[in-house]
Amino acid sequence: MAGLKTLGDYANTPGPSVRAPASWPSRAALAPDRDGKPTLVLFLHPKCPCSAASVGELDELLARIGGARATVHAVFVQPKGWSDAEVRGRLWKQVGAIPGVQRTIDPEGREARRFGAL
Repeated sequence: MAGLKTLGDYANTPGPSVRAPASWPSRAALAPDRDGKPTLVLFLHPKCPCSAASVGELDELLARIGGARATVHAVFVQPKGWSDAEVRGRLWKQVGAIPGVQRTIDPEGREARRFGAL
């Protein structure tokens, strides 16, 4: 019972919160939209269930607002030692099915660190 409680507590505890940068990181490989549309950057770990839930929410959001109203980057963090094939799995394909979302692989999370993502 104690083990189940510990697992339940862990599964229901949110991760740490961070603030988005006040300005676009100067050395970022990603660029904000040039036409003035809002730009959304979503950092994902290819095997994290939280990432899968976030992609589901993104799909619903873009269906509601119309994807053409924003530029959306889905950035897949590629942990050290992972191949591109490991990153381009089920979640990669799921994101690819959402119209207008640009997918990017982020080797070792360099871009994620520039934006302050954890």
